Parts: sequence; structure tokens; C-alpha cells
Amino acid sequence: MSNAQNIFSGEGVFIVLEGADGSGKTTQFRLLAERVKAMGYDVEVFDFPRYDQPSSHFVKQYLNGVYGPANSVSPYTASMFYALDRYEAAPAIRSAIDSGKVVLSNRYVGSNMAHQGAKFQDEVEQRGFFLWEDSLEYNLLGIPRPSINIFLKVPAEVSYQLIGQKVTREYTTSKRDEHEADIEHLRKSVKTYNLLTQLFPKDFHAVDCVEADKLLSVPDINNKIWQIVQPLLPPRRLQTGKGSVIRLDKLSDHVISAPKDNIPSKPDEQSLELRLSNISLYAASQLQGFPGIKLTQKLQQNNSELSYYKLPRLSSSLNRLNKESLERLSFLRSELKKHLLKNSKVDKEAISSVLLSITPMSALVTLRISGSSLDIATMLNSLKFNTRDEVKWLCSQLRQAAHGQRPNVFKLLDGPVAKGASKTDDYVSLFIDGLVTARSIVTAEPVQLLSWWPRNEFEVLADSIYPKVNLSRSEIISEIETWSYEQKLRALKSVLDNSRNQALDQFRYRWDILADEGVMKHFFSQHNVKDLQSQPLTARYGYDVPGFLAAAKVDDIFMESFELFSSLFSAVQSAGREDILEYFTLFGHKRRWLFSMTLKDLQSSQPEINAAQPYSSLMSLMNKQLALAHPLIAEHLLDKVTVGASDVLSNKQKNIRNYRQISSAKPLK
Repeated sequence: MSNAQNIFSGEGVFIVLEGADGSGKTTQFRLLAERVKAMGYDVEVFDFPRYDQPSSHFVKQYLNGVYGPANSVSPYTASMFYALDRYEAAPAIRSAIDSGKVVLSNRYVGSNMAHQGAKFQDEVEQRGFFLWEDSLEYNLLGIPRPSINIFLKVPAEVSYQLIGQKVTREYTTSKRDEHEADIEHLRKSVKTYNLLTQLFPKDFHAVDCVEADKLLSVPDINNKIWQIVQPLLPPRRLQTGKGSVIRLDKLSDHVISAPKDNIPSKPDEQSLELRLSNISLYAASQLQGFPGIKLTQKLQQNNSELSYYKLPRLSSSLNRLNKESLERLSFLRSELKKHLLKNSKVDKEAISSVLLSITPMSALVTLRISGSSLDIATMLNSLKFNTRDEVKWLCSQLRQAAHGQRPNVFKLLDGPVAKGASKTDDYVSLFIDGLVTARSIVTAEPVQLLSWWPRNEFEVLADSIYPKVNLSRSEIISEIETWSYEQKLRALKSVLDNSRNQALDQFRYRWDILADEGVMKHFFSQHNVKDLQSQPLTARYGYDVPGFLAAAKVDDIFMESFELFSSLFSAVQSAGREDILEYFTLFGHKRRWLFSMTLKDLQSSQPEINAAQPYSSLMSLMNKQLALAHPLIAEHLLDKVTVGASDVLSNKQKNIRNYRQISSAKPLK
């Protein structure tokens, strides 16, 4: 599961309304669409299943019992019926998102997870199904991932009564379809929806529609939905036109008016700048990679000595070991700096970079954060699920500072944390306690391309041509199939050379990267990523030793620093202090990062002559992986690299050595 950001969105936002049958979802969906339109946004709506489209044929057959009772059809088989309907609609959804629209969907993948997931008796099998379903639709079929799924929480008994009040539907001649007729299935699907909101709080947000055993009014429910939706609306110029009003109730606070007299209105886009001191490098690292956020940090030093975050509840033995290790590291840093300053061949920037690599993540920094109100609000909403004490404190300080500057924008952040927020996002975490952590270092590729879309590079030609002709997409594809390879290649190059072509956003890549904080900080400062995840800081993946340290005969000092903290890391881990383990790593220790990028993101991420050495090496490795999946794209990107950069890179790569520190340290738990 991802975070709450749409993986490959343009300026738009994709919001899904979910709920069990008979939850009042259709009414709320209509009201929400009208309410967003009244704010001046361009809205596109989708309603699944799309019973008026041929792609829903198998869904209608299934719901009418043609394949037998619904509970007798495999959840995996039934899921395919619904998934193919969404696959057919995916290009239209993606186009609407890329054009900056607010896309609303009545039901989506969450419905499959809830209704088909309700068929499982075994919880492990059920959660395995969730993962399969997520991978099927978002990875294999490549349909757009929503920004948020809002679940209307209504008891099954209430839903069952409301279903009886529905009018006849076109897709079935029965009063209730196969799912609606089974109240036990309704109970299980409601339970499964609740489980989804607990397992994946960033993807699924529940709206309680019942209070004190009484169903809330339509306006009250809609206002709850609006509190979730409003902060997600894109920060862009709204459409102008005649004013319109939606009256949800008699209170003036609930009357929403669109712009009048052709005066445009748009959300607050003014940049915020927030500053905080006494923040650890570890806590600061948790703010990396959020779109639109710029971070600068400066180490807090007193007479060249670092200051450190005070770690809670350290035993006397760990406290003594930590103090001794920090004192030894301080000496090593001083010696390394002294020797490098005497070497005229090493510039000050390289010295600063090396010293930062052997800086503990417990070191204190002064942090400056800048970004739009919406970007900072999005970052804080994502971070509020972090369980580390310092990160929670940092978020509260940032929220307070931001609220002081933009109270209207940040007032929605003051509410209670969503139910289920205390649980880890990914359901796999439920099994972590039963896993045995590796005690020896794992050999891992530094760059892995996990998935990509489209499978064939020429597939984007149809979508690129579609807006320019009066033919159906299938007719366009048929025409393209008659072209020679050279014609297709020329057309593809034309698409790639146009940086404004929306087709560039249709190339999507999922990366697994092994790199240190410095490399990724540089990476995130230059390029947008989506759906970012990172593993906990660890000493198990080793570090890189720049080649010039060996030439200066000080690489042994550098390596001793890592070996020192590898031993300290092992001691803290053996003491069972997993809650503070990240603070006992160095800035130069590697960890794994998972994120998605579009081709437009990658186009600006190719190595240049003046790029930092580790960053250039990373880009070179990414391009090699890309060439295995999309060779034409990789060749196109290499053509854009500055002449001579490839030779420079090959020489630079000779000057970097990768060490696995575990060979000279205590075994990691």
C-alpha cells in the first residue's frame, strides 16, 4: 500500500468514496461532486461498476447469479471481472488527473478488497488477497492509484434496510443483487472495510455515519467528508463562471459559493518558511522526499564539538558506551579533518561531505523547511503516523508554527489522529514479530527496477495521438500496428522530445534503491518522486569510501568511524532498544528506499559532469536498469547527457569503493 499521494498524478487529485451497499454512498457522492464544482474546480466523475459499458459484462453476469451464488465464485476470479472494468476506464481517469481535474469515483479497488475479501475465513489468506489485489490493479494493470479512499461506515443492519428502499436498477431485475441479498455478506464486508482502514490508514479513511446508534443527517455526513477532501484539493487557479450555491443545512458555515463576476479564486499558495533548532539528524531525515518541500540543515556545534539529542532511558552501561563512542568519534573526525586540510588536492566541499558521512544521526541540527501551505500540510498529515517520540514532537512544533502563519489552512490538522493511525501502515508489519532478523550482511543490488509501465514503449503512441484526431483509441491502435518499426521509432522520439507531452507521465517506474542519506538528499533536491517509502536506518548495509581518502592515506580513519558505530549499533540492538536504534547509525550508512517516478521525473535526473560523484553513479546504475526494460527510453535519456559526461562517470566510478562493515564488527542481531 502507498501513502496518500497519487503515484503518478499531474496537478489533479483522485478521491474515491467507498461504503457497503446501502450506506448512502450514492447520495453523498452526488453532493460531494456538486460541492467541489461549486468551489470552481473542474470535476470528472466515475461510477463503478460501469453497468452501461461493455467492460462490465462479467460483473453483471456475476451479480445476477449466472455463474452461481456469489459466495461460490472464487474471490480471485470475481476480482478479475471488476478489475478489467477499471482497466478499461484507466486512460480516461489518468487523462483527467493529468489535466488537473478533481477526479471523483463512486467505488474503486477498495470495493473489491472489501466484498471479495469478505469471503475469506483465514486472516492470513485474507491479507494475502489484499496484497494480490493491490498488485494486480496498480502494478500489473497499471490503473491510477487514488489520493485517498473515504469509507462511509454504516452498520450492516442499517445498510440492509436502506437497500430495500432502492429503486429498480438496470443491471438486475431483482430487488437485491447477489451481494445485497446476503446480510451476512454485508456484515463481513463492513468488517473488512473497517480492517482496511486500520491496516492502511493512509489509503483508507473511515467516516462514522452513526452516532449514539442513530444515522447522522445527510448534511452532517457530507460535512465530515468535506473535512477530509478540502485539504486535498489541488492548489491551482480555479475555473471562473457564474456563482452557484449548495445548501447542506441552514447554517451559513455550510453554504459554499463559487466565484462570481469572473473573479478567480484559488487556495493559499504563498510559501511558508519554518525554522527549528535542536532537531536530530535522524528526525530531520524523516522529512526527506516530500514533493514541494525544501530542507536545509546546519549542524549545531560549540567550539567545533557536535551537540547530541538526549536519548531517553539509556541503561548505565549503554550510556557509558555511547559516551565513549562519541568521544572517540569526535577525535577521529578531528584527525580526519586535520589531515585533509593539509592536502591541497582535496577541496573544502569534499571535506565537508566526508565529515558529514561520519556524523551520528543523533547529532543536533538547525532545520529550515520551506514549501507551500498545501505541501507542508500534506507532509505533516503523512508524518503524524510516525511512532518515534522525537518525530511526533517535531511534527507538533511544525504544526504549531505553520498554524501561526496560516491558521485557516492548518486548522484541520488540529483534530484527533484518525482511528487506526497508531498501527503500522503495511499489514506485513503484523508478521514482523515472527520473523528472524538476519545476523549477517545481505548482499543486495544497489539499484533495482521493480516494475514499469507500459511493457512496450510504443504503447504510449495511441494516447499521444488520441487528442489530435477524431478516431477511437482502438482505431488508432489498429493504424499504428500497420506502421513499420522505423515509423514507430520516429513517432516515439517525437513524443519524447516534447517535454510538455502528457505521454511522458504515462511512463512509470518503481525503484528499490540502496543508498546513504547524502546521496538521497541530493536526489530528492533535484527530482520529484511519488509513493516514497524507506526502511529503518541500520548499520547492516555498509557504506561507501571515497577513493581520494585512500590517496590521502586517511581511509583507515574513515573506516574506523563506521566500525566504531557498527559495534555500538550491535550493542544497542542486543539490549532490545529497537525504539532508539536509528540514532546509533552514521549519516553515511546505507539503507533501502522505495519510490516511483515518471519519465518526466527521470528526464531531469541524468548525470552531468559537475554532478556529485555518488549521485552520478546512482544515475548511471538507474539508466542501466532502465535499458533492460525500456531500451529506447534509456538511449534517449543518454543522448541528453552532456557530451563527455559518460567518460567522466566511468573515471569517477573507479574512485569509489564499497565496504561491508559487518566483516570487522560484531554480528548484527
